[in-house]
Amino acid sequence: MTSEAGQTRAEQLVQWTYEATAKLRAKLIDLSRKSPLIAFKHTSRSASQLRIVDERPDLLFERLKQGSMGFEPLPGEERTPADERTPEFGIAYERARLTDEVFLAATEKLGDAESDFRPWQEAERALRARVRAQLGLPKLDYGKGLDVAALARAHGFDPSYDLKNSDEGEVATHHEDDTIRVLLTRKELERRLKSIADRATSHLRETGHHTLHLAFGFVQWFEDDASDIVSHAPLLLLPVTLVKDESRAKKDYRLAIWEGGLDVNVALVEKAREHWGLHLPALREDERPESYFIRAKAVLEQGRRLTLRSFVTLSVLPPMVLWRDLDPEKWPENAFAEHRLLPSLIGATEIEGVDGDNAIIDIDDPKHAARVPALITDADASLRFTIVRSRWKSSPRSGSGWHNVIASTSSSSDPKP
Repeated sequence: MTSEAGQTRAEQLVQWTYEATAKLRAKLIDLSRKSPLIAFKHTSRSASQLRIVDERPDLLFERLKQGSMGFEPLPGEERTPADERTPEFGIAYERARLTDEVFLAATEKLGDAESDFRPWQEAERALRARVRAQLGLPKLDYGKGLDVAALARAHGFDPSYDLKNSDEGEVATHHEDDTIRVLLTRKELERRLKSIADRATSHLRETGHHTLHLAFGFVQWFEDDASDIVSHAPLLLLPVTLVKDESRAKKDYRLAIWEGGLDVNVALVEKAREHWGLHLPALREDERPESYFIRAKAVLEQGRRLTLRSFVTLSVLPPMVLWRDLDPEKWPENAFAEHRLLPSLIGATEIEGVDGDNAIIDIDDPKHAARVPALITDADASLRFTIVRSRWKSSPRSGSGWHNVIASTSSSSDPKP
């Protein structure tokens, strides 16, 4: 009987531990619109993202697997006047972008649509003219604003962000070369890539987490049937890195795959399951983006107002490292439940040796050191008592136990009960 009881208790411990771990793990995923993994904001002026055009997802993915790729900017770059390439003008211009009321009013409602590019450029050129006047520089005629879509088409670029599949229409030479087309002139591209690389490097240095990804496909969704606010969630994520190619004369940035491979956005998977009642498929071994798009689209069609857009975007995105590390399938069987401290820390089991409803523990007594919760910061007696009680209440167990345990301390500022 004792053996059976012990076996039942062990089984309950395993169940409680994994239930508690699952609840904690779920809290690591932000499913609100604040998360870029759920509601990514495509903005043409953002310094932390770069949208890809006129490429084929599968061909782009396969080419990256073979080695690094460069970028092909829009032809027809306009040269910046020499008197604007000075620290004095640069500082004055950047200050004006933050404080000039005319510029702020003109750009307040501009977004990431192709139609907004020209108003952005006109506003920036007008701002440059005002800064030149403030600095006493000669007045310049900037001429007609750049129509980026027209310029792209004129040079044989397809400006659409919705990329075609590899078997859709004729595959051109540039679809299979080692450059990636973007809707930026060379100067703008260099500035954008430097900003993205700097941010990704900073995140890696400060947190140890790699955050730069190439997102393949985005799920377009709305909050409800009445909402007119469109949101996009990246579907597939490929960890990548940007490095300067010092071996080449131009020393341009090149994109290469980082450690790991293509993976499904786990935040979107949870969003689909919890909010839409849909189960996005797992990625098959060696599966390519377009194949997964087909299978994901079949699932999304079962929901309401869900559309798969074939965007490909380079961006800095928050990592899901801890969520993946807490996946029980990545650990040996019962590793969590058999851990020396974990079950107690997450409230899956009572603290050994504490019984009854009115047990009193003197936390200064060495013999009781193992009976109180391990804390990462100082806490007085009342705080410890609250932590112990909340730990009991949040436990998946029920019945008698140590929910009224009182933790005391001998500190002069914290009188004993």
